[in-house]
Amino acid sequence: MADSGPVGTILARQQGVVHAFFRRRCTDPEDAEDLAQEALCAIVAAYPRFRGSCSPSTWAWAICRNVFSHYLYTKRRNERVVRELRAAAEIGAASDPDGGGANVLLSVLECLRPEERRLYECFYGKGLSVSATARFLAKPEGTIKFQLFRLRARIRELLGADGSWSHK
Repeated sequence: MADSGPVGTILARQQGVVHAFFRRRCTDPEDAEDLAQEALCAIVAAYPRFRGSCSPSTWAWAICRNVFSHYLYTKRRNERVVRELRAAAEIGAASDPDGGGANVLLSVLECLRPEERRLYECFYGKGLSVSATARFLAKPEGTIKFQLFRLRARIRELLGADGSWSHK
């Protein structure tokens, strides 16, 4: 690493600690690596606001903790969306003795535009992270996050307030 001043020194000293932080907390090594890179980028971005009121390692650890907290929140939210879709499919199957409701999830997915289905498949189907989905779809992460927000709203709209599917 070329010397880039104080932030470069902090990165050089904290890089191993950052990677170890995520390796200990993530079951998937790929997620751990993605999160470590995200944390290192966050350290660089936040450095201008670093006041030196605590040690650089404490400050870097706090950033790692925040990145990991956000990861857990997002992961739980995504799992909840998938559970809601599956529950809606089960409700549809139970309420339709002919079995037509068993395909509620497929019906909802068929109502999505092709790019929405690709996004759903990458993020929810394959369980890719936002950054991996962005790389796969060749779009910026911010765009993926916004499209996921719209996708969840569209799915909720299609499912209806009571969880029953309605083609709109």
